[in-house]
Amino acid sequence: FYHAISGRVPVKDEGYLITRDGEKRVILWSNSAITNEKGEITFIVRTGIDVTNERRYFQKVKESEEKYRTLAETILDGIVIIDFDGNIIFANRTAGEMLGFKNVKEILGRNIFEFICEDFKEKVKRDIKLVFENKGGFLVEYKMRDREGVEFWIEGIGEKIHFEGKDADLLCLRDITGRKLTEESLKISLSKIKGLLNQTVTALSTTIGERDPYTADHQK
Repeated sequence: FYHAISGRVPVKDEGYLITRDGEKRVILWSNSAITNEKGEITFIVRTGIDVTNERRYFQKVKESEEKYRTLAETILDGIVIIDFDGNIIFANRTAGEMLGFKNVKEILGRNIFEFICEDFKEKVKRDIKLVFENKGGFLVEYKMRDREGVEFWIEGIGEKIHFEGKDADLLCLRDITGRKLTEESLKISLSKIKGLLNQTVTALSTTIGERDPYTADHQK
């Protein structure tokens, strides 16, 4: 009524209607002003479309997006989404911290190969190609570096997804630097133990052989 008497009629507006059963329905109204010969508005024709189901659908989508976004932001693994050329179009907070960024928005638009160590770039290219051929879903290990050049090991898995209207590669990354260092330390320790064991056995064999020359070959 206000719009009618003031001469300002919105083309569309949204409101609610209550059905006889007490259900609240969302109505999208389209308004047309009818004027007289003087150009004065005499009445308004309102055409309503029930968009309740559509609004409910969009609300569910919004809630779902918020839920997955919360999951992505709170998970302890890094999540990165890249296009076929390796350009980063999404990254969560953990991935940002891995690569040395406090503000995750600084990563968007940069290329993932900036952070892949040289010896692993060709392998990453092959694996991305496999993902876009729907042959992903396998665990891989790469060595990466952050913005300061500090190298670290990651274990990752990639899957092809549809993101913002185009095909993309979702990468889930886990920092395994500590594990790799432990494995390397164990290898070194095992090598030292084997060396010590060999030296001990050799010394014992030599000693016994000197005491009993007839069994020297047997000791060896």
